[in-house]
Amino acid sequence: MDPALQSASITALSAIGGSIVGGFASFAATFFTQRNQGHRDLLSRDVAQREKLYSQFIKEATNLFVDSLDKNLENPSC
Repeated sequence: MDPALQSASITALSAIGGSIVGGFASFAATFFTQRNQGHRDLLSRDVAQREKLYSQFIKEATNLFVDSLDKNLENPSC
Protein backbone atom coordinates (compact mmCIF):
# COMPACT_ATOMS: atom_id res chain seq x y z
CA MET A 1 0.00 0.00 0.00
CA ASP A 2 1.26 3.47 -0.84
CA PRO A 3 2.49 5.39 2.29
CA ALA A 4 0.51 8.51 1.30
CA LEU A 5 -2.66 6.44 0.89
CA GLN A 6 -1.99 4.66 4.17
CA SER A 7 -1.55 8.00 5.95
CA ALA A 8 -4.80 9.32 4.47
CA SER A 9 -6.64 6.13 5.47
CA ILE A 10 -5.38 6.35 9.05
CA THR A 11 -6.44 10.00 9.25
CA ALA A 12 -9.90 9.24 7.86
CA LEU A 13 -10.42 6.27 10.20
CA SER A 14 -9.23 8.35 13.16
CA ALA A 15 -11.73 11.07 12.30
CA ILE A 16 -14.56 8.56 11.96
CA GLY A 17 -13.55 6.82 15.20
CA GLY A 18 -13.39 10.15 17.04
CA SER A 19 -16.82 11.12 15.76
CA ILE A 20 -18.28 7.81 16.89
CA VAL A 21 -16.71 8.05 20.35
CA GLY A 22 -17.78 11.70 20.71
CA GLY A 23 -21.33 10.91 19.61
CA PHE A 24 -21.58 7.99 22.01
CA ALA A 25 -20.22 10.08 24.89
CA SER A 26 -22.79 12.79 24.18
CA PHE A 27 -25.59 10.22 23.99
CA ALA A 28 -24.49 8.53 27.22
CA ALA A 29 -24.26 11.84 29.09
CA THR A 30 -27.73 12.89 27.93
CA PHE A 31 -29.22 9.49 28.72
CA PHE A 32 -27.86 9.36 32.26
CA THR A 33 -28.75 12.99 32.94
CA GLN A 34 -32.37 12.43 31.88
CA ARG A 35 -32.56 9.20 33.84
CA ASN A 36 -31.21 10.88 36.97
CA GLN A 37 -33.58 13.82 36.56
CA GLY A 38 -36.56 11.49 36.22
CA HIS A 39 -35.52 9.66 39.38
CA ARG A 40 -35.16 12.96 41.27
CA ASP A 41 -38.61 14.08 40.10
CA LEU A 42 -40.12 10.82 41.29
CA LEU A 43 -38.46 11.16 44.71
CA SER A 44 -39.55 14.79 44.95
CA ARG A 45 -43.19 13.86 44.30
CA ASP A 46 -42.92 11.05 46.84
CA VAL A 47 -41.53 13.40 49.49
CA ALA A 48 -44.24 15.98 48.76
CA GLN A 49 -46.94 13.31 49.13
CA ARG A 50 -45.44 12.14 52.44
CA GLU A 51 -45.25 15.72 53.73
CA LYS A 52 -48.91 16.24 52.84
CA LEU A 53 -49.91 13.00 54.55
CA TYR A 54 -47.83 13.82 57.63
CA SER A 55 -49.40 17.29 57.77
CA GLN A 56 -52.88 15.77 57.71
CA PHE A 57 -51.86 13.33 60.45
CA ILE A 58 -50.50 16.11 62.68
CA LYS A 59 -53.64 18.20 62.13
CA GLU A 60 -55.95 15.31 63.03
CA ALA A 61 -53.82 14.28 66.01
CA THR A 62 -53.85 17.86 67.30
CA ASN A 63 -57.63 18.08 66.96
CA LEU A 64 -58.06 14.79 68.81
CA PHE A 65 -55.64 15.87 71.55
CA VAL A 66 -57.44 19.18 72.08
CA ASP A 67 -60.76 17.34 72.11
CA SER A 68 -59.42 14.87 74.70
CA LEU A 69 -58.52 17.70 77.07
CA ASP A 70 -62.24 18.47 77.49
CA LYS A 71 -63.12 14.89 78.42
CA ASN A 72 -62.43 12.96 81.57
CA LEU A 73 -62.50 9.26 82.40
CA GLU A 74 -65.63 9.48 84.57
CA ASN A 75 -67.80 10.86 81.76
CA PRO A 76 -66.21 10.09 78.36
CA SER A 77 -69.39 10.91 76.39
CA CYS A 78 -69.15 14.69 76.93
